[in-house]
Amino acid sequence: MNHCVETAIFDHYSRTHRACRHGQRKSDSASIYALIVANFHMSWYLFDDLKRKNTSWIQSVDNKCTVTTFKRWLNRKRVKLRYGAVGQHGSIAVVERFIRTLKDEGMRRIMVPAQRDTMRREIQNFVEWYNEARPHSVLNGQTPNEVYSSVRPRPRIEPRQRWHRRSPCAKPRTLVAGKPGDRFTLMINHHAGRSYLPVVSLQRAA
Repeated sequence: MNHCVETAIFDHYSRTHRACRHGQRKSDSASIYALIVANFHMSWYLFDDLKRKNTSWIQSVDNKCTVTTFKRWLNRKRVKLRYGAVGQHGSIAVVERFIRTLKDEGMRRIMVPAQRDTMRREIQNFVEWYNEARPHSVLNGQTPNEVYSSVRPRPRIEPRQRWHRRSPCAKPRTLVAGKPGDRFTLMINHHAGRSYLPVVSLQRAA
């Protein structure tokens, strides 16, 4: 029976899925190292933001990355290698939460493709939507890409006409789009034409 194993690079701080590798078998240490180095230009935020404390690389204990070159590479980037215990609550909670979201909001809403190439495309579509269009409560309503790229919060909508502009609002605190009391139409599109990947936006009513 065909099956697909995904190896992923995930940034805990911004909740972004940075890169992945698809295959029929679990990735070994050498292939994980190659994946990281090939995508390092995408992962500068994970390794080089010195303002953040306790930067670490978390690796599942059932697939330890033990290549000496890889460990030396982490040391040069001042990243601590830490192993997460599979099956232990909270050990790799952020990654496990993403996998749960991938299953519940993605793969379980479609007929899973039998062809691996088609499966790869479906996972890629989900990852693009997850990073670009899915807001997170833990990120104060921002998307992972917005946090990863340090994008300022978007202007908010204020439906109350008498709301004073200088009055405080809920986080993230940001400016009001247009005038208080403006009317907007809720628009729903779908990423890559997939009905289970909604992209919600507001359009100012005429």
